Amino acid sequence: MLGTMGCEKVTANEETASLAAKYRDEFPVTGQLIYLNHAAVAPLCRPAAEAMKGLADDACRFGSLHYDKWMESYSGLRHAAARLIHASAEEIAIVKNTSEGVATVALGLDWKAGDRVIAFREEFPANYYPWLRLEPRQGPRRPADVPLGTRAVRP
Repeated sequence: MLGTMGCEKVTANEETASLAAKYRDEFPVTGQLIYLNHAAVAPLCRPAAEAMKGLADDACRFGSLHYDKWMESYSGLRHAAARLIHASAEEIAIVKNTSEGVATVALGLDWKAGDRVIAFREEFPANYYPWLRLEPRQGPRRPADVPLGTRAVRP
């Protein structure tokens, strides 16, 4: 994205400022806080919060009567995510959070003898421990340390 867009040269600072201006109001937390968290627990953007409130209200008022519409929403989300990463909707899984996704992948792959995983000791625990659970079945996993400023990692 950096470099030329159309015929106009855009610098990193201009692009960042433009994106911030475009999306800042969608995150109400920015009215009260300077939020520097890395995503362990992230604030919701306004459209996501409104969609969640709408679903909760629908479930509160109608139970599961509109379950088919909820599933259509999931299908739409899968298709949008697939377009974003040039995949098919069938390749997109919706999970509750990153930790569940990592555990599902770690424990769901068909591991073969000699397969290896590089896991970082400094990783968030829920993103590291699923790989450790493989050790009894797959053999030891050697964690990698990543000093600040490192460009290449060797386990």
